[in-house]
Amino acid sequence: MTYDFTTMSDRARVASAKYKDMFALKKDVPEDIVPFSMADMEFKNAPEIVEAIKEYVDTYPLGYVYATEDYLNALKNWMKTRHDRDIETDWIHPIPGVVCGIDAAILSLTEPGDGIVYCSPVFGLFKMGIEGHGRRALASSVLWDGENWQMDFEDIEKKAADPKTTAMIVCNPHNPLARVWTEEELRRLGDICVKNDLVLISDEIHGDLTMPGYELCSFLNLSEELNERLNALADRVYAKR
Repeated sequence: MTYDFTTMSDRARVASAKYKDMFALKKDVPEDIVPFSMADMEFKNAPEIVEAIKEYVDTYPLGYVYATEDYLNALKNWMKTRHDRDIETDWIHPIPGVVCGIDAAILSLTEPGDGIVYCSPVFGLFKMGIEGHGRRALASSVLWDGENWQMDFEDIEKKAADPKTTAMIVCNPHNPLARVWTEEELRRLGDICVKNDLVLISDEIHGDLTMPGYELCSFLNLSEELNERLNALADRVYAKR
């Protein structure tokens, strides 16, 4: 199968959000400029994806659907073979996107006025979601040690110790720093969350982009205590739907 990574699509004419935002900021941008503000691509879609969509549309009408058993099994197999994560079917709750999931967790597991910690800089919708739902966004700036970006654990622990702080959002691999947090770092962060009874929200959406030489470590694989904590929180979120 041949893949085309050189031909650009003219997405500026099809209501692309990132092009719309770019032209709103600067109307005279040359046509060959590609905005990097959002993580979607100009590459042509993979032929397998195009053919699968065509086959479905040619065969069935579009309508409301549910996650099928085949879909759930494929997801579990992917998580096991690619990320060595064993997940149960009843842990899977399909959502439109990771931001919707984070927003649902914020609304279900925290209260207005609560503080929520996150490492900054990070994906901008974290802060927008926290503040948009009436919570306080507590940014903990990452530190440069001369070779890599590091979490400021002293600052995180200080913010976590505040009784009004109730949650921590982790991005791993981190967007936009491309930092894959190590098992040791995540264990230390998990200990802080357990010690201070913080809701732990782990955004691992970029796990499939982990580069060779690095290994994604999920909170699901760190300890039974964290595993049970994450699953219990998921149950609480969806019990309130």
